[in-house]
Amino acid sequence: APDLPAPPGLTALVWEKPALRPQAGQTLEGAFRVYHARGFANPGLSDAGESLRMRGIFFRAGLRGNEGDIRLEGTPDAFTQMRENLRSRLLAALERTGYPPVTNKSGGEQLLRLLDRKESPASGILPALIFGDRFFLNSELMERMAATGLAHSLALSGQHLAVAGLFALFTVSLAGRLAPGIFLRMPRRKLLVLAGLPFAALYLWIGDAPLSLIRAGIMTAFPCLYLMRNTAFTALDALFATALCISLLSPLAVHDLGLQLSVLSVSALVLCLPLLERLPLPSARRFFHTLLRRSVQILLISLAVQLALLPLLLRLFGFVSPLFFLNLFWLPVLGLFVLPPAAAALPFLALNMEGPAEILLHFAVLPCEGLLVFLDFLATRGLLEPFPMLRPHWTAFFAFAALAVAASLLPGRPCLPPTGRRLLAAALFLCVGPFLRYIETTQECITLKLMDVGQGQATLLELPGGKRTLIDGGNLFSPRFDAGRDILAPVLSDNRAPRLERVINSHPDRDHLYGLFFLLRRFDVGEFAWNGDERSNNAERLKKILAARGLEAEVPRAGQSIALDARLKLEVLHPPAGYRGNANNSSLILRLMRDEMPLALIPGDAERPALLHLLASGRDIRAPVLILPHHGAFSGFCPELYDAVGARIALASNGPSSRFPATEVRRALAERGIRLLETYKDGQIRVRWDKTENMSIESAHGYCGFQIYTACAKTPEAFFERLARCDGLKN
Repeated sequence: APDLPAPPGLTALVWEKPALRPQAGQTLEGAFRVYHARGFANPGLSDAGESLRMRGIFFRAGLRGNEGDIRLEGTPDAFTQMRENLRSRLLAALERTGYPPVTNKSGGEQLLRLLDRKESPASGILPALIFGDRFFLNSELMERMAATGLAHSLALSGQHLAVAGLFALFTVSLAGRLAPGIFLRMPRRKLLVLAGLPFAALYLWIGDAPLSLIRAGIMTAFPCLYLMRNTAFTALDALFATALCISLLSPLAVHDLGLQLSVLSVSALVLCLPLLERLPLPSARRFFHTLLRRSVQILLISLAVQLALLPLLLRLFGFVSPLFFLNLFWLPVLGLFVLPPAAAALPFLALNMEGPAEILLHFAVLPCEGLLVFLDFLATRGLLEPFPMLRPHWTAFFAFAALAVAASLLPGRPCLPPTGRRLLAAALFLCVGPFLRYIETTQECITLKLMDVGQGQATLLELPGGKRTLIDGGNLFSPRFDAGRDILAPVLSDNRAPRLERVINSHPDRDHLYGLFFLLRRFDVGEFAWNGDERSNNAERLKKILAARGLEAEVPRAGQSIALDARLKLEVLHPPAGYRGNANNSSLILRLMRDEMPLALIPGDAERPALLHLLASGRDIRAPVLILPHHGAFSGFCPELYDAVGARIALASNGPSSRFPATEVRRALAERGIRLLETYKDGQIRVRWDKTENMSIESAHGYCGFQIYTACAKTPEAFFERLARCDGLKN
């Protein structure tokens, strides 16, 4: 706004169904929803907000369609305009070939209507492969590519520069035919290097120079430099020099996940080459032997790369694709039948020679269509569902790296050298994770974790003996985002087996239930309980999943309790039998108890009518910790509840909207001296009770600065008397 100071740093714009396509050098004006770059700060999981801030992005802005009176002004710079014209011609040519990713060529309408097209999703692969433009790839295709271990093939990398090398080879061969004496002046290898550099630079421009392509370009340039100087070198020399250059030019680039995976993949490739050379593979004397040898080498290289990436992939995502061997078939097809004709079509498109370009693009799309048919075949048979696995402790990275380097020292030696044996000793780091897990199970503490899932709610109870109960798990972020798969599963499997003793759903609204679908399908779940509200479509889907897993749904009512262990239970305070209210007011209201000592009140999305009904029942609802009903919305505003609970801490599971918690809720809590913590600002919030009922609170961003000591409280009355006098809330 003209009357407000500009926000510091950069702002990331998330534009759903964009009506325009901004280019570098242009200005976008209009009304935006602007938020701080925060979100999903859960210990053991990458902080999305921190990742953005590492790149200098401190705010997010959101748009949908043409809302906000968006205007695009200015002219793109010349190089950007040339690249955009070439991309537009590619899309137009694809439409003429019968594989249209678009319906017309009218700017914003073209992009809006694209999202509803179903004719040829495969044609969207070509803009991703050539320009790095994934706008035309739907989320379903991306998830299937990731499930088969093929997603990396869509990234711009060294394989694309290899196509530039093919053009260089063609150029040198043609020059040799026309002027054979050129090889007397300079060897063929050096000519290939000189001819390849312009093609590589051109492709860097076409691909808009992402970090993975820059890494490949620098790794290509260093061997060329060594070769021109007649200096010996190894692949590791080029890799380390590349990493050093990128780190010096852009220090924060080391935090880029794509660059990390790219460097690790190349490192695995370099380390496994000595082992491959020693394998008893068929000699390349005949065509069949050559084909078999190359196939086995590609498969083993893919296996080595997967093993090298295993700790990082498990740590980041908690899933590893068992179908990585499909790279054996797809990568050769991509390198021989997709990339070369697609890249060869670009010069014809630049010269407006549409006929040859369309023929080449037609042949490039056909293998992509075949890939989609194959992925659909796997999906219909349930072979693409990810299986959660234990995410190793971070110390396992050292152990895996030590094992990999030790294995690379073995070829050519009868036994490992002293350095290799010392590296094997470092593999003891693999024992750190299980040891820490054992220590946790011996503690008698109770931990309540309010997870940071954005605008939704998920409450995890960690009990003595390593038992865990999850209450709710959902998010309203996007239909393409699954809080269960993308947040809860990785957090729950952090150095732990993917198991939950109990799952409870307060009510089947999307922001409390949707993430539980994945967990119920893929985790080992002991028991399930919910409020029994069958009025929504979500409830029908829930019952189908429960039936498929053989789980019986318990429907507790007020006056009953859910036993967690010998001393712990969840009292059910609401709804009573026969109660009729809307979906929110039918939420389960639970109170966590140890023996007769209350610990926390968890009221789901209960609104004021349900809360007043609970107060009228005369039940004891006191608790030192209150999770705000309905995320702190005004519909759940009930000062009488705050007085009856007597809590000193209020927790809100919320997203960036200013409606949660409402202004009235904030004011009422402040008037009563109740400390408010929010997942949007504080990340995951952890409340911990030790065996003497001492309570401490900590957030994902650090210790909250207070503890409440109640060690002398032997009864609930004494507990709340000490709580009322407690001054431990002061920082």
